Amino acid sequence: IDDPDLAGRLAKLHILTEAGEGRLALETALTEAISLLIARHGALDRSVRRPGRESGPVARVRVAIEAHPERDVGLDDLAAIAGLSRYHLLRAFRREVGVTPHAFVTGRRVARAKRLLADAEPLSGVALACGFYDQSHFTRTFKAWTGITPGQYRAGSALPQDAPS
Repeated sequence: IDDPDLAGRLAKLHILTEAGEGRLALETALTEAISLLIARHGALDRSVRRPGRESGPVARVRVAIEAHPERDVGLDDLAAIAGLSRYHLLRAFRREVGVTPHAFVTGRRVARAKRLLADAEPLSGVALACGFYDQSHFTRTFKAWTGITPGQYRAGSALPQDAPS
């Protein structure tokens, strides 16, 4: 099969595996790669229901993620909450929310980290409290999402309220 996009997705999966990413990141990348492989190079079963607006199931998953973004959940865990297959959930979640469940979890973790960085807790403690594997993983992810390191964010958030921005 000559499919550069599929090869790129498989390479991304490999990189995520070597980087020690969480279950949700790995399962999302794997599911997306397999879905693309099947869609482009497999026989299509027309009896499979296409995802529609799945507001209720997706809302249940969002509530579960928002309640405990630090947990290392997998697509199967979230699919069970939604009452959908992992493939259906991935497509429906992206359609409803605009991002994958993994990106949503990461966003919630970064948002929680921003709140915790206002305290004097060590960065490694903030990292673990938010579900990152270690401080390095936390710093890379936080910087990718915000453009600054957690230490820089903390220093900036420690400015007096009346300081000019």
